[in-house]
Amino acid sequence: MLIQSQTVGLDIGSSAARVVALRPTRAGWTLIAAAEASMPPGSLLDGTAVNHEAVAGAVREAMSRTAIRRPRVIAAVSGRAAFVKRLVLPPMSAGELSEAIRWEAEQQIPFDPVDVRLDYDVSTGAASNDVLLVAARRDRLNNRALIVARAGYRVVVLDLEALALTNACHMNYPEFRDRQIGLVHVGRAATLVCVVERSHLMFTRDIPLGGKLHTEALQHDLGLDAETAVRVQHGGEPPGNVTRERVLGVMRDASRQLVLEVRATIDAYRAAAPPGTVQRIALSGGGSNAVGLRELLSDEFGIPVDVLDPFRRVNRTRAVGGEPAGPGYAIAVGLAMRRKGDR
Repeated sequence: MLIQSQTVGLDIGSSAARVVALRPTRAGWTLIAAAEASMPPGSLLDGTAVNHEAVAGAVREAMSRTAIRRPRVIAAVSGRAAFVKRLVLPPMSAGELSEAIRWEAEQQIPFDPVDVRLDYDVSTGAASNDVLLVAARRDRLNNRALIVARAGYRVVVLDLEALALTNACHMNYPEFRDRQIGLVHVGRAATLVCVVERSHLMFTRDIPLGGKLHTEALQHDLGLDAETAVRVQHGGEPPGNVTRERVLGVMRDASRQLVLEVRATIDAYRAAAPPGTVQRIALSGGGSNAVGLRELLSDEFGIPVDVLDPFRRVNRTRAVGGEPAGPGYAIAVGLAMRRKGDR
């Protein structure tokens, strides 16, 4: 069955390209299609395509499995290519507000202003203007758009992974909307950490550690080759000279290293933010099932940690492309919720 022109969320990650198409209904969201394709190792570096044809090929393969013709693509760039800041500004005219936001952007954005694309969204109240300031490096935006074009598709929106993750969480877990929560999305090469308060993204940062941390630890500590390490990491039987207990120990040590980086990241935000405490953590990404990670996060912060189900409140009847599962789809789902012209 072919699906005619449809908006799709496309998550281009270092382990896979994932595609999701959703349709809004009165009852919520319905899944139209979802699929993924493995990303050849080394195709992306720090979120940027270095082997353009390999990345485009993975995108084409994932998209072909959805049977969508002429998809309108919504893609995203990662946190290290972007800057997000919440500003609270006093009441002023629209012209004054625009000037104030641009002045704040020049003071706070850690990139050369010439090299960034700037956008913002304003919520006006009686006593203040709440501003979400977003900047992304033009070269990263162009790289992402180029990959989608090379795959044969058209980008209609370029978003931030952090905003997509926030959307997916709040759609599926409306009970979290009045809390301050941490979002931890573990990819293969990096981990995205966000702090969200009352549905507003307050902070985001990428940690250059991800699922491959566990793979490399298994190789280094147990002498496994790369292929065996990946297999064992995902639950396969270790070779005869390695016990399951040793594997679990190495995996937990690697998870502990990642948890400490998450703690340092959130502490850095808290040091500069108004008083408040992260009350819950939602864990997602293809690397979120690492041995001990959920339990170590819960112990470190002393709060509940949920593994995010990005399809928890999505009607999945009659979807094309197989039965998607797992927290690895969180960003793709959040992107699929966007529409051209959204703020």
